[in-house]
Order: sequence, then C-alpha cells, then structure tokens
Amino acid sequence: MKSGSRWSFKIGRVAGITIRVHASFLLLVVLLLPAGAGYTASLAVAELIWILVVFACVVIHELSHCVVARRYGIAVKDILLLPIGGVSEMERMPEDPARELAIAAAGPVASLGLAAAAAAAASVSGAGLWPPTLFAGTVLVRLAWLNLLLAGFNLLPALPLDGGRVLRAGLAWRWGRARATRWAAALGRVVAVGLVLFGLRYDFWLVLIGVFVYLGAGAEGVQEETRQRLALKSVAQVMTPSPWVIDQYERLSGASAGEACRRQGALPVLAGGGYAGLVGPQEAASIRPGQVAGEVCRVGLPTLTPDMRLDSAYEVMTDAAVAALAVLLPAGQVVGMLALNQVTTELRPAAPRPVWVPDLERLLGPSTGASSGSRRSEPGDL
Repeated sequence: MKSGSRWSFKIGRVAGITIRVHASFLLLVVLLLPAGAGYTASLAVAELIWILVVFACVVIHELSHCVVARRYGIAVKDILLLPIGGVSEMERMPEDPARELAIAAAGPVASLGLAAAAAAAASVSGAGLWPPTLFAGTVLVRLAWLNLLLAGFNLLPALPLDGGRVLRAGLAWRWGRARATRWAAALGRVVAVGLVLFGLRYDFWLVLIGVFVYLGAGAEGVQEETRQRLALKSVAQVMTPSPWVIDQYERLSGASAGEACRRQGALPVLAGGGYAGLVGPQEAASIRPGQVAGEVCRVGLPTLTPDMRLDSAYEVMTDAAVAALAVLLPAGQVVGMLALNQVTTELRPAAPRPVWVPDLERLLGPSTGASSGSRRSEPGDL
C-alpha cells in the first residue's frame, strides 16, 4: 500500500487519481445496515446504494481539491475514503495564500454546486425540500441536504478541514503562514473539543470526527513548525560535502557499499563523470561478488541542489521514501550527499551551551573557610 494506509485497498482511478477505501469503511456498512424482522433484502440494497451515493459525493468533493491542486503543479497521490469522510493526499500545500485558498475552497464549492443541482431537480419534480432529511424522502431531496451538510461541515474554521485552510490562507496575507497556522490550529482544537462534547450527547460519529480534527490540527501545527525551522538553512549547510563516489564500471563489495551508506547515507554512482544513480542500504545488502556499481544502483531518484531550502529537500526525500539523496550542481557534478538523519538532527533542540563559572578563588584570593580537601573550580566547570 502507498501513502494513505496499509489498511486501505484500491477501488479505481478517476482522472488519473487513485481512489482507495480504508478497511474501517466496512464498519460503517455494518453499523448502517441494522437487522430486524421487518428489514428486507430490498431495504438492505437500498441502504447500500445510498452509502455508495454518499461516498460518490465525497469523491467529487475531494476530486475538486485535486483538480485545482494540479493546475498549480502540485502532484496528487490519491484519495483515501474513511468512514468519517475523504482525504486528498497531496505532495504539499502551496505557501501562496491565494493558491491555498483556491484549493481549499474548491471542495465546498463543488458540494454546494451538487446541492443546488439536486435541489433544482427536486423542485422541478415537485418534491418538497423541507424539512431537512438524509434518511427519508426522494433521492434528490436527500442529495441536496447531504451535499449542503458536506459543504457546511467542511467550512468549519478548523484545521485540517477546508474552512481551517481557508482561514489560514486569509490570516497568512496579514500575519504570515507560521502565525496563521498557529491560530488556525488552535481554533481547530477548540472546534474539535466542541464536536466531541456535542457528540457524546447526540451522535457518536461527531466524537470520531472531533478526535480526527483534534489530531489533524496538532499535526498541521507541528508540520508548519518543522517547515519553518528547516527553511532557515540550505542543503549546502547540512549536507556531507565531497562524498565518496564510484564509477558505474567499478566492482563493488557489499562491505564497502555498506560503509559508504553508514557514513553518507548512500553511494553515488557516476557515468561518464556525471551522476547516474545511488547505491543505498538495500542495494548494498544485495550485492553479489563481481558485480559492478552500475548493475546495482537505483536510477530515477530525484536529486537536490546546494541552494535548495532544507524544508523543500525534506519534502522531496519523504515523497521519494529514501534515506538519502545526491546533491548536484546544475552541470550534473555530485558535490554532496544529504541523509534524512542529517535533516532530522536539525529539528532537535539545541544543546545548552556550557556556562563558564569564573575561578572565584583566583579572583578574590584564597578563602580561609575552604577546607584543604575542597576541589577548585576551573573555567568551564559547572
């Protein structure tokens, strides 16, 4: 399985985007199909069809996000359907507030469009739209209220919901992305607590959604803090310069390749003096006697540049799911290696600087009250 979860399975592709369903979706089916003497097979089929319609609306909502994201050059991994809704897994969210606003608003706008279309069709057919209903009445009326509810809920001003992203984009114009994220994440946690408390009294699904929103808001805050800290440095400031490299026709042993991986993350392989690929820990472990580097190296991996911001490099590495990448000049020469542990080291709290305690005895003269066995304090002692 990729990106979303090991517990998900692919059900198809729409517009080149993989649609996955989480295994917990089966729990939703079980809960929404009550058994009883008056519960017939035809009613069960009708409920299953309605569940499929609900998630079709969720897919359209998520696809709208993805289509706009693609227009801005953002790759979309897949859409994961959960019992509490859908998640569009993109490689990143744009830093430009206008673009984030456009991507975030696309989903609710699509849901509102579906609601308006269903309501218009219901009115033409003579069906009454009031009172609100999701489990009774004609399909068109239920569709109208379903999509209106989907749009309204997603517009709650709470990260990671669409409304929280819209709020962050608006605040970022005035405050900058870091401060906007802190406020949007904090509000998201408040909304999440409200959903849990309300759900404990009225609907357990709101408890699950509240927990999801709370955890998501915290993750958004941590992710932005990480990005801000890494953005302060470039790849050149952290990478291993002048790494050990090997020509594609040189014979390679597992021991030497493994040592290179331990020291610099991976071993760059050259072809005609230029970069060709990497021998990483997995490749090093599978080397057979007599093999040359070009036979075992992994090709097609992305590369980094020395002036790239460290947060951007971190995104590239995590998207590629590799422990290290080569750092190249525009002409193709390998000038460094950046390992994932070098990046994560930058996120650790800085060690406290030693406090210098002056030698008071030397400054003030010998103390008559000091015992003969006492230890003198030297500069640097704590």
